[in-house]
Amino acid sequence: MDTGLTLCIISAIGISLWPLLARYAGVSQGWVSLLIFIPAAVVSLIINRGTLNEVPDKRKFALIFVCAVLDIIGLITFTMLLGGKYSFSGLMSTNVILILVVTSLGGILILGEPLTKEKIIGYILGAVAAWLLTKNSEG
Repeated sequence: MDTGLTLCIISAIGISLWPLLARYAGVSQGWVSLLIFIPAAVVSLIINRGTLNEVPDKRKFALIFVCAVLDIIGLITFTMLLGGKYSFSGLMSTNVILILVVTSLGGILILGEPLTKEKIIGYILGAVAAWLLTKNSEG
């Protein structure tokens, strides 16, 4: 099996199941952040310690800082979805779809990747799926 695909499958399982179990446990957003994101950051630093050799210049550090702010905003709003009154399956699935679309659009706009007809079809299907999954999602 392709290593990239294997990693994607493992990542998808982990990213899909931890919010489900956190919602099932009924813990507050604060506990979710404390018990999930802090240990994940520590483990990530341990695993990636060999990649911290290069000290970024000011421009790169500024971009990393913007990345950190965006990630914090994303994680806070994600945990708000977990603790909210919203339908878990509808909004969490929509969140995953929108992450895919935003990532793909970012690849086109920021990294200069090509816009293909398959991507355009994917964006249309993603928009329809997001609309259908969030319709009547407040419970």
